Amino acid sequence: GPHQMADMTTGEKLLILQQATQADILTAWVLLRRRAMGDDFPMDVTCGFCDHAFVYTVSLGTIDLGIAPDGASLSRTVALDEAIRFRGENVKHVTLGPTRWKGYCLAAKDRANIMAIRAGILFGSIEGFADSTKQGTPTQAELEAQLDKNDYEKLLADVEGHRLGPNFEIELKCPACRREISEGISWPYASFFSRRASSREGASKSDATTSPTSSTPAREDSPST
Repeated sequence: GPHQMADMTTGEKLLILQQATQADILTAWVLLRRRAMGDDFPMDVTCGFCDHAFVYTVSLGTIDLGIAPDGASLSRTVALDEAIRFRGENVKHVTLGPTRWKGYCLAAKDRANIMAIRAGILFGSIEGFADSTKQGTPTQAELEAQLDKNDYEKLLADVEGHRLGPNFEIELKCPACRREISEGISWPYASFFSRRASSREGASKSDATTSPTSSTPAREDSPST
């Protein structure tokens, strides 16, 4: 990118990273893992239906990657049903863009709280208001205090529908009960750069998919109990 970080302070480096898109950060994260430890990513999986434990190996090079079409604008406007106040003005048209890493940083502070995660990701995706004469973005507290529930869900659905970068959700079949299950690759450093990751350290769901992108091709190792 345009930044020369060698002579920057830690705070300056963090500021630049927080403004980068989560798609760029997570794509680089996957590439670093592949270069450092290879393409295979073994996971200890426990079936949510029959409790069968087995090893499942994901090929990181086959992870589905959401990419914006060439020449397409990364920003779009979503109209709210109920106006909110922003710096003395009533506004209804929210400009959304690729989720910035600052949203994921906020979400990571309380990973066990799904509402906090959703709020952080939404906050990191707002670029401003198309019908405002003022520059800047609202604080997360301002959003949470004013947004109507229907508008909140509308904005989140738009963010999910335009998500870019690697999809860490995989779909697989339990070798014991043969039922379809969905697991999330745990990408925090301690698990992502370990020799064996437990899917229970990250998001895991049975027979459910929350990602708008397709599932990740992977292969199953010899089942073990």
